[in-house]
Amino acid sequence: MHQTKHQEGRIRLKKKPTIEKLKEGWKVRVMGLPLEEWASELSRIESDTYFSTKHTGTLFKLLFLWSYLIHPYLGIIASRRAKHRSGKAIMFYADPYAGSGLCELPVKGGGAVPILGSGPLALLAPFKMHENHPKVKYSYLWDCVLLNEVDENSRRALEKRLGYMLKNYENRHLSSPYHITKDLPEQSIMCGSRPIVITGYDCTGAWYWHAIREFLLKPLNQKTDWIHGLLFVDLPSPSQISLAGFVRLLEVPSDVIILLHDGLFAEIIKRGLYRTMEKGLRYALTENASEEISFDDLKRMKLEEISSYYVGIYEGVLKRTKIWGIRDGSQTRNKILKFPIRTKRRHYTLLLGVRETQGKLFQRWFGWARDLSEEMSRLSELGEQIVDISIARKQAVL
Repeated sequence: MHQTKHQEGRIRLKKKPTIEKLKEGWKVRVMGLPLEEWASELSRIESDTYFSTKHTGTLFKLLFLWSYLIHPYLGIIASRRAKHRSGKAIMFYADPYAGSGLCELPVKGGGAVPILGSGPLALLAPFKMHENHPKVKYSYLWDCVLLNEVDENSRRALEKRLGYMLKNYENRHLSSPYHITKDLPEQSIMCGSRPIVITGYDCTGAWYWHAIREFLLKPLNQKTDWIHGLLFVDLPSPSQISLAGFVRLLEVPSDVIILLHDGLFAEIIKRGLYRTMEKGLRYALTENASEEISFDDLKRMKLEEISSYYVGIYEGVLKRTKIWGIRDGSQTRNKILKFPIRTKRRHYTLLLGVRETQGKLFQRWFGWARDLSEEMSRLSELGEQIVDISIARKQAVL
C-alpha cells in the first residue's frame, strides 16, 4: 500500500482513487446479489420494456446516483433524521422521470447488457447500508419514495420490478418495509407505513410539480420537525419539463441531481428545429411562459455558448431558489457541482445542487462529491473506453 508523509512527520495513507471506490461500490452484493445480477433478474420481468441507450452517458449518471446515495447522502441524512423525535422527521426520494427501472447498454460483438435504473438503485441503496451497518440504531430507509413515469407500459414494468425486489426483501426479512401505491396518499406520510408512490403525470405541466411539493410539505404543517430528500431529475429531452413547476419543487429541502441535454439543445437551436417546439421550450426555459425568447439570436451563437446558456438557466434556479423552513446555514443551494459527460454522439451536463451547512462534515462531503465528478468527467472524455465495472461482463462497451 502506498504511503506519503505528512508535513509534520506523521504517516498517513494515500487516498484511494475515487474511481476505485466507485468500481468497488458497483460490485457489492445487496440481499445476496451484485447489482449486475439484480439487473438480469429484473430483465426477465416485462422483458420487452426497457430504455435502450446507445452510449455510456446513461451509465455515468446511474453510477453517480448510486455512489452519492451510498456515500455520503444516506449516512449523513439518515443520522440527522435520527436526531429528531420518532415520527417527526421525513426522508424522501423523488424521481419525476423514473422510466421502467431497467436500461440496456450495447456491447461490442452484438447484444446488450441490462443495467439497473434509478428507481431500483434508490431502493437497494438503503438495504445495502443496513447490511454494511447492521448495528446502527437508526434506519436508512426512505419514509416515502415518489416515482413518476408518463408512459403506461414503462410504469407497469416499474411497478412489477419493484414488487419483485420487495418480495425478495420480504423472503429474507419476513416483512416488506414499503407498500406500492398508484396515487399520492391523502393522509400524511407520517402514518407509520412507507409508500412507494408510482404516478403517471406529464412533467411538462406545472401541476405535477406543485402536487408533489404540497404533498411533501404537508407534514410540516402538522408539526413535523424536519424533512429532507434527494431529487433525481433525469430529463428525457430539453422540452419535457415545466421550469415554473420545477422551481416550486425546489422549495422543498433536498439535494438535487439533474441531467441536462445541453448538447441536444444546442443542436435543436442550430438546426432550426426549435421552430416546431417553441412553446415547449419556452415552458422549459422560463419561469413565466409568457416571457419571450429570441431563438433566432440563440441560433447565431456558437454551439458551446448555446450549451452554456441552457445549463446556466438551471444552475441559476438551483442557486437562487429559497428552500422552505431552513433555520441555519445557506437558505439556497449555493454549492453547485457541474460536470460534463461526453459520448460519441453528444454532450451532457450533470448538476448537483446542495446547500452549504456549517462544520467540517459538509466540507468532506462536498469534497468527496467534487472528486467523484471530476474523475467521472475525465473518464467520459475518453469516449467509450469506460472503466471495466463488470457490467459488460468484460466486454468493451460500444
